[in-house]
Amino acid sequence: MEKTFKLERETLAGRDIMGLYDAIAAALGYDISDESIRYDCRKVCISENIPKMLYETYEAQNPQAFLADREQAAFEVARLLLLYGPKADPSLPDNTVRTEDGFVFYEKEEIA
Repeated sequence: MEKTFKLERETLAGRDIMGLYDAIAAALGYDISDESIRYDCRKVCISENIPKMLYETYEAQNPQAFLADREQAAFEVARLLLLYGPKADPSLPDNTVRTEDGFVFYEKEEIA
């Protein structure tokens, strides 16, 4: 079942991709302190302003990389978003998230 909801800008600000996923899971009622919690990036969409906020976070966390080679640093952030990030949906209003069933799941322990 799809769920669409808004997150407060303050909740989103300063978060990296995993922090964003934790905020989304917490908003959905999951216990994010459980170490077996996992996220499926294919099952979440975000409004177009959120990737911009993620980019700003990575730039703030790595100012030397951006000073040394802005183009390369921007490429690395784009690569992170491409590989691990949620999909941006231009139809969603700012600060909005849409999740599908299976976005949050728990890794099962293997018995040796």
